[in-house]
Amino acid sequence: MSRIFLRIFIFFGLFFATSSFGAIFSLEGNPSIQEGDSGTKTLNFTVKVYASYWSPCYKKTTYGIRYSTWNGSAVAPSDYQAITNNVLTYKANKTIRPWWGTQECASLTIPIIINGDTDIENDETFTLWLSNYYSNTSINNNSATGTITNDDGGSPTPSGAFPIRKSMNLTGNMKVIGNTVLCPKNGLGQCVESSFNVSNADVNLRYVDIDSDNMTWNSTSATLTDSAINPTTDNPNPAKIKWAGLYWSGYIYKSDFNTAAGASNVIN
Repeated sequence: MSRIFLRIFIFFGLFFATSSFGAIFSLEGNPSIQEGDSGTKTLNFTVKVYASYWSPCYKKTTYGIRYSTWNGSAVAPSDYQAITNNVLTYKANKTIRPWWGTQECASLTIPIIINGDTDIENDETFTLWLSNYYSNTSINNNSATGTITNDDGGSPTPSGAFPIRKSMNLTGNMKVIGNTVLCPKNGLGQCVESSFNVSNADVNLRYVDIDSDNMTWNSTSATLTDSAINPTTDNPNPAKIKWAGLYWSGYIYKSDFNTAAGASNVIN
C-alpha cells in the first residue's frame, strides 16, 4: 500500500512542477497625445507584467514578448514611426508567486515616436500588438489603440472635397477660360471627342502636347477672343487678368467597370 501511495505522490509532484506558464504580459489602457506642429513627440504604451500561481515571476529569469505597430487612420511614416517585431524583456529581481489571483511584477513602457504637422485633420489612431517571443511568457491583453489628437484647430475638409485655394470679390463683367491637359486621341495622335457612350474611366486619355519641343510631353493653351476686351484708343485697358493658375491632372488608365456609377465608386 505504501508503494502505491508513493508513486501517486511523485506523479502529482511532477504535474505541478511542469504546469507553470511564466510571467503574464498585458497592455494597459489606450494612450493619446497631441501631435504638435513640428518635430516629434513620444507616445508611451504601458505594459504590465503579472504573476499568478501557475504563471509566476521567478527571480533572475528573463521574460519577453515582441511588439509591432499597425496602421489605422494614422499612417506610418507620415503620422508616426512604425515598429516591427521589436523585443521587450523583463528580468525578475525576486520571485513572485501568489496563491490566489494575480500580483504585479513590473510596469514597462513601449515608446512610439509621433510626427508633428500643421494639417487640419481628424484625430487619428493606430494599434500596438503584442506577440509571443519567449516560451516562458504568456500574454493577457495583446492590443491597444494609440490616438494622435488634432491640435491645429478648425475642421478637416470633407472627404472628396477640395479646400478653397483662393477667394476674391469681383465686380463688373467676368470672363473665364480654361483648358485641358488630357484628351482622347485618334490613331494620328489628334485630340478627338469619344464616339462611344462609356464612362470617363474607360476613355483612353493621353496628355495634350501642342508645342514642337521634344523635351516636353505635356503642353496646352487657351485663347480668349472677345471684342469687349480688345484695347481701344479711348480705353487701352478694358480688362485685367485677376487670377491665373497652373494645375495638374490625372486619370484612371484602365478600369474593369463599364458604367459611370462603377467608375465613380472607384474614384471616390
